[in-house]
Amino acid sequence: MEKRYVIDTSVWISYFDGSEKIVPVKEIIESSEIVTSIITVAELSDKFSRENKNFNTVLTFLIAHSKIEGISVSDATAAGILKNKVRKNKKNFSLADALIYTLTKSKNTILITADKEFEELENVKIM
Repeated sequence: MEKRYVIDTSVWISYFDGSEKIVPVKEIIESSEIVTSIITVAELSDKFSRENKNFNTVLTFLIAHSKIEGISVSDATAAGILKNKVRKNKKNFSLADALIYTLTKSKNTILITADKEFEELENVKIM
């Protein structure tokens, strides 16, 4: 069975900016089954709005190239607990991070991120 991946907001930002640091995971993004959290969609929309950039092209790409997944009640509950647990050591670990990670676990996927806050969690690939 092919591995499935959740792509974190930080990776999508690098991808759409054309950053060189995306090179190691670009092939995964373009050739694997990938999932994008609805939380990531909101974070990207926020970023593009703050920068007065058009988000429609990005959203169209995300819809065409990944499966957009929502958050279940059980994932939301687990995320609140996880956030408080991880925050003991990683002060910048946000509720959005926890929501994206709990989606990763519930979908039995691997999270690809550029955020060091995830480094002690399992099934995470930091680029």
